[in-house]
Amino acid sequence: MALNEIRLLSSFRHPRIIRCYETFLDGPTHLCIVMEYCGFQDLARKIQRYRARGERVDERVVWVYLVQCLEALSALHALRVLHRDIKPANILLDKEGNAKLGDLNVSKCLDDETGEIHAVWGTLPYMAPEIWEGKPYGFASDLYSLGCTLFELTKLVPPFDGPTPLHLRRAVLK
Repeated sequence: MALNEIRLLSSFRHPRIIRCYETFLDGPTHLCIVMEYCGFQDLARKIQRYRARGERVDERVVWVYLVQCLEALSALHALRVLHRDIKPANILLDKEGNAKLGDLNVSKCLDDETGEIHAVWGTLPYMAPEIWEGKPYGFASDLYSLGCTLFELTKLVPPFDGPTPLHLRRAVLK
C-alpha cells in the first residue's frame, strides 16, 4: 500500500468501514497499522456456523449486510479507492451485528487518467473475470466480489470452486 493511500485511509471515517487510527514504521521496512477492534466475528465464521448447523441465513439479514456493504463501498468509491479484496473474512461484524468493511491493506486509489487499475490483487474465488484475464479493472470488480460474497452468504458455499487455481479460473470465465 502506498504512503498516500495509508494517509487517506487514516483520515477516513465511515460507520461501515473499520477505522485506521494510526500508522508508523517499526524499523526501516515494517509498516504498522493500528486499526479499530471489531472482535465479534466476520461473515466467514458466520457462514461456517450456519453450514455446520445445516441452517440458512435469513434473507432479511442478507439484505441488511448488502445495504451496509454498499454504503461502505459507495464511500470508498467516492474517494476513488478500490477495496480489491472483498470476501466474507473481510466483512467484520460489530457487537450490534452490523457489517463493517475491513482489511483495506490492498486497497488502491484509481488512476486519475483511466479510472482503472492493472495490478492483480484479491482472493481467487472472489476475483472478477477481468482480473483473472489480466485486464484493467475498476469499481465494478469490487461489486462483483461483493456479489460472490453474498452468494456464499445465501448458499453457504462459494459461487465458484475448483481443485486448482486453473480450474477455478475456468469456472469463473465460463
